[in-house]
Amino acid sequence: MRLPLGFLGAGAFVAGIALQSTPYFLPILTLAVGAGLVAAISEWNWRPLALTGALILLALVGVLRAGGHDSYPQGPPQLSETETFSGIVIDVPRVYPTRSFSRVDITEPAESRVWVEFPAYPAIEQGDLVDVHGVFTPNEQTSYRGFAAQRDTTGVLTVERVSIGENQATGAQRLRSDIAGSMSRTLRERIPDPAGAFATGVVLGDDGAMTEATRDSFRVGGLTHMTAVSGVHVGIVAAGLMLVSNLGLVNKWVMLAVSLPVVWSFAYLVGMRPSVVRASIMLTLLVIAHFLGRPRDTLNAVGLAAASMLAWDPAFRHDIGFQLSVAATCGIAIGVLLIGGRSHWHLLWVVPTSAQLATEPLVLYHFGYYSLVSPFANILATPFLAFAMALSLLTILAGMVSSGLADILALAAWVPAMAVVVIADFVSQIPYLSDDVSPLSRAGVWSAYAILGGLVTIAFLLIEPAPEDQHPDYSVVYRV
Repeated sequence: MRLPLGFLGAGAFVAGIALQSTPYFLPILTLAVGAGLVAAISEWNWRPLALTGALILLALVGVLRAGGHDSYPQGPPQLSETETFSGIVIDVPRVYPTRSFSRVDITEPAESRVWVEFPAYPAIEQGDLVDVHGVFTPNEQTSYRGFAAQRDTTGVLTVERVSIGENQATGAQRLRSDIAGSMSRTLRERIPDPAGAFATGVVLGDDGAMTEATRDSFRVGGLTHMTAVSGVHVGIVAAGLMLVSNLGLVNKWVMLAVSLPVVWSFAYLVGMRPSVVRASIMLTLLVIAHFLGRPRDTLNAVGLAAASMLAWDPAFRHDIGFQLSVAATCGIAIGVLLIGGRSHWHLLWVVPTSAQLATEPLVLYHFGYYSLVSPFANILATPFLAFAMALSLLTILAGMVSSGLADILALAAWVPAMAVVVIADFVSQIPYLSDDVSPLSRAGVWSAYAILGGLVTIAFLLIEPAPEDQHPDYSVVYRV
């Protein structure tokens, strides 16, 4: 059994970009050359050596592309020397009961992009010009390790007072805010909390309405990804469209013309976060392959999606959502590939376990937290996620036509949404299986992935490939 060459090539390029800012590039390069030489000599075959050379070349291209992009973006010193700032809010804020968060392009006292913690009031919106009083903490000094090291932000600005000026959002940004606000109100009014707050998070990635206790239960259970719109959510949208196509209800070419705009419109609606963009690129490739009747290779698709985004902007590698999304998708795809033609029931434990193993080093590095109960929680909760999201979207659509129909669908959506909340609360009560720990170092992260890579390599060498007709065509949900 072999990994696809396209995935290996994209992985080498991505690894070069990731390693550019670390002191581990030369040792890893030396090990790679040594491995290629050993393989070539042991088999007296030039192909392993040629493949190793090609992968090293792609890694060097990645290093060159990442050159000049700081691994930890640094802000101008003026930001640490003052407590008054002016700028513009560039994201749709994440709103919580006591605070809200957004990136802000600072214009005074110096130009920089920062991650800002605002007070709950006054409410801010995307495009607002703001004058604030607060304290700036550079990335290397902040305790917000899981939030500050986002794409191209230089640190965290904790705001005490804010004055809001003119709103300079574009027409498209205002339309997105209006649509998202209307969808959120529909779900909150028709689906009782805490299920309504969870449904809003599932559809829009906005978990601000969830209580601190509920969010903590999701964190302990390793279920926070369900309310952070990612590849799974985009995949559910695409799976619904493909289901309509497979049932023959609509001509497949008409469905192709409709499905891609729907996927990208959903991505724009939830804010074009890097993890969502990655999933949308990947789904675009898979959907086109599906309608053309071509083989759909998940690993090649995720590799090409990640490599193309990093080639466009190497700063994407700093985004935690992007890192976790790529790692989880690769882990799931490799896990599914390893189980070959076995029963679909194996997916119930392979998918969450593979995702957990693939993302755990990053979770320990960024958040200093582990949850051994996460695979079990995801096995229980994942079947309800698709139903909660689909029924919530249908509730929103029905609300435009019939209030009575919307109420019926809202009641139906409450059942799976509440089931997930109950599961999160249940698993969070299990003792000793989750806790805060000291964050993993960068060396620890690379060591962990080196070990995982070695184990995967051994598994691929030992497992015989299943006959072609034994490979099940897994749902697109498991491919994102």
